[in-house]
Amino acid sequence: MEIITWYRRKNKVEEAFHEIKSHLDLRPVHLTRAKRVKAHVTICTLAYFLYNDMERRLKENHVNLSPEEALEVLGRCQLNSVGANGTSQRVLKITELDNEQNQLIKALECEYIGEAKWYKKVLKKAETLM
Repeated sequence: MEIITWYRRKNKVEEAFHEIKSHLDLRPVHLTRAKRVKAHVTICTLAYFLYNDMERRLKENHVNLSPEEALEVLGRCQLNSVGANGTSQRVLKITELDNEQNQLIKALECEYIGEAKWYKKVLKKAETLM
């Protein structure tokens, strides 16, 4: 009986990695150092958990979008660098969320993303990276 349990667990892991590769479009990475392999597996596992949590929240809130479709909608909100030609002066602006995006962040319980306080933190961090 214990062998069957372990075999089912193995199948569950294989199914999870198949889902990670197909939905998240991850491809093999050739890593040789154990630390990097562990980091890659950790990131893949975290992405899998986040994907499943996103799927669950969308269903619970009766949003008829897949996580991929929801991310595509949310991806329309972008960080833009605005400036006049010929000058080095740049201003960072974040695209304003539309109604569909606001509904999604509410369904995903991430309302803070739409708050000005959060925007300011993102803009400040982005400026330091430029």
